[in-house]
Amino acid sequence: MKKLFVCAMALAAFVSCSKDDVQGPALDSGNKTVQITIANATADTRAGESGVTKTAGEGTTVMSAQASELKVLFSDGTKVLHVADLAAAKDEVHDDNVEVGQYTAGNTGVDGTYIWHNVPWNVTQISVVRVQNDDITIKANETLLADVAALATNEAKNLNRPLETIILYGTNTLKDTGATHRIGDIVYHVWNADVTVKPQLARFEVTSLTCIDLGEA
Repeated sequence: MKKLFVCAMALAAFVSCSKDDVQGPALDSGNKTVQITIANATADTRAGESGVTKTAGEGTTVMSAQASELKVLFSDGTKVLHVADLAAAKDEVHDDNVEVGQYTAGNTGVDGTYIWHNVPWNVTQISVVRVQNDDITIKANETLLADVAALATNEAKNLNRPLETIILYGTNTLKDTGATHRIGDIVYHVWNADVTVKPQLARFEVTSLTCIDLGEA
């Protein structure tokens, strides 16, 4: 009888531990919520149609891009693991009480800040790019991040094209914010990347030439 009682107690302890594991830490996700902040988003472009970037030099030339033109590259620092439209994070609103699939876009309600939930843990770097269809076809699990970055510094690809089609590129490593976000029964740790999206080459354009009569000199 004594041995039977001890066995019963051991079984009860085992069941109790298993139940606690299911209701507690086992529900915490190994995946993350990724928040992207466009560091060079400005007030006047934010007021436009999903405008996100503006780059101006000492002169009056202004280069801007709309969210609809930009792609987000989720990578492990070497290979692109997923490609998403930046604008999608403003268009989709998820219900916090339902399960979300991988790379589900959310809505932060903050201009210049974009968010995705249930992002795989091996995603460690975020890049935001503007490329044309004939520049490169970016494919998940195939395209190397270095190949995309190289396009932004390729003179032949950039120096003789219109300003509105110059390749824009920005990248940064994800950093743990220490915050968490719960969707239903799943807790995601929030990671952030501040990204400055801009040309990687300097370009000066001469729009006109004038000549002053110097006389005999």
